Amino acid sequence: SHLQTMRALGIRYFTVAPHKNPCPLCFPWVGTVLVETLPERPVMHVDATIEQAVHAGLFHPNCRHVLIPVFPGVTLLPDRTPWTKELQAEYDATQRQRALEREIRKAKQAERDALTPTARAKARKDVRRWQAAIREHVAEHDAARDSRREQLNLRQDRHRTLPTQNKGLTPEGEHP
Repeated sequence: SHLQTMRALGIRYFTVAPHKNPCPLCFPWVGTVLVETLPERPVMHVDATIEQAVHAGLFHPNCRHVLIPVFPGVTLLPDRTPWTKELQAEYDATQRQRALEREIRKAKQAERDALTPTARAKARKDVRRWQAAIREHVAEHDAARDSRREQLNLRQDRHRTLPTQNKGLTPEGEHP
């Protein structure tokens, strides 16, 4: 793992790398100094152990943060800033975008699995409605849209085989 590699290189001090649109659980850990175990004679101020940070919410599911090495006397840590309303608004906007992506995938799955042309048409209409909503959201928040996240094969569906095209077969698999 990443941590094992850094440990093998003799790195004992870490910090959480910043990134755009952090969540409120991880944000307090950006710029802090973390260690695996508290040293007897630390060569710099230590804020917490990695385990304590994880128990407080760091590295939650879908967390995009990573640990980076801190070299005492060399590494310049970013200034720690408070969580603001602006950061919360940015975070809320990213969460809304993830929700819209899930709705698009759900509608696409309904379209793919529809049993009747009417159900397929309704699901296709839902896909287009959700895609319009995400286009509006992205424009409003000046966000980046990653259409890969809207694809059905994003999660568990990637190993699922798609139904074969109806090549003149009846539902029972026989030729008419």
